[in-house]
Amino acid sequence: MSESAAMIAMPAVAQAMELAAPAPREPRRRTAIVDALRGWALLGVVLVNYALFYSFDAVIRVPTHDLTSRTMKFVVQLCFQTKEWTLLSVLFGYGFAMLIARRQETSSASLRLFLRRMFWLGIIALVNSSFYYGDILKDYVLMGLVISLFYRASQKVFLVLTICGLLTVPLLIPLSRSVHLITPFADPPVSLYQSHHLIDVLRFGCLSGVHVLFSFPKYFDWNLVMLTCGFLGAYLQKSAFFEQLGNQQRLLQRALWISALVVVALLLLHLAFVSLGWRVDRHYDAFIWFELSLMVCLTCILCRIFLKLRNTTFFRSFQCVGQMTMTNYLMQNVIGLLLFSGFGLGLLHKETYSFSVEVAIVVFCFQIWFSRWWLARHRWGPVEWLWRSLTYNTWLAN
Repeated sequence: MSESAAMIAMPAVAQAMELAAPAPREPRRRTAIVDALRGWALLGVVLVNYALFYSFDAVIRVPTHDLTSRTMKFVVQLCFQTKEWTLLSVLFGYGFAMLIARRQETSSASLRLFLRRMFWLGIIALVNSSFYYGDILKDYVLMGLVISLFYRASQKVFLVLTICGLLTVPLLIPLSRSVHLITPFADPPVSLYQSHHLIDVLRFGCLSGVHVLFSFPKYFDWNLVMLTCGFLGAYLQKSAFFEQLGNQQRLLQRALWISALVVVALLLLHLAFVSLGWRVDRHYDAFIWFELSLMVCLTCILCRIFLKLRNTTFFRSFQCVGQMTMTNYLMQNVIGLLLFSGFGLGLLHKETYSFSVEVAIVVFCFQIWFSRWWLARHRWGPVEWLWRSLTYNTWLAN
């Protein structure tokens, strides 16, 4: 099913779910490492997204003499770019599988609840698209709907699906690039985003979102990688990997070394192919393996550090941000609009790369404070509470 079809079908899904929503359950004890990893991924999201505004819709290179910006760009690209949304995809797949598993005793009720949750996530995604043209939530709706088709699958099935995705994606990426289809919706001019009128800025986000929505190659590139990561997350949930993290140290070490070796091997192969003038990526683009292996490597390092320092302020801060993933993601996009758009401060193309990264760090530090303050008084973040209340069709106490 294409993403556009999934979004169009959402009102019909909602109409088909007129039966009373299942009664909400008390939230189970959260898995601390999952929240900490979500917080880490959100740090990557704000760093990468704000850095993108440095050269958004323009070819702007960081000056050679600006060593601060060049250093920051290297760190952001190495540790966060692509790693942030692939890690979030793994964690969303984990969360989707967890949601279904919690009501597994009545499969029909479980699936109905899950579809309600995806419907309202789609509505939130539509709103968020107006704030930020690169909204990722609508892609998670598609991923969630596909994962729901396997709600009775075992962990072995999800492992096989993950492996199949890893082998198939490098083949489909070059194929998608060779197919030239006319996108029915044109990419809007960036002048809309630079307008002083809020309605123009919001129009730019919506029109850009629609343009990306109907972009054919992304379904065999971005979305298929995301789905593969979602299958991996579902496998980790089925195998209770994060819940039993303390007993997985040998596996963590093995995954760390294997992923590190894959990163080094792929880098050496790439350098060898370049020196020989071979364009293997035209037929089988395995670069995504490099990014995914590096994501796994960094995640394993974080997990190993977490097992030793789980009660430190550092990890508790990331846990608080991760508990409010939706709220903090939308907040980052609204603040970004106020900083970079013409309606706000209009900083697009006016500051250095390092400035964008520094602003992102300040925003994330604010989110740490806000998340700790909010969760000391409430059970869920405001957007999480709204999403949950709409899912269960009742206003829940928070």
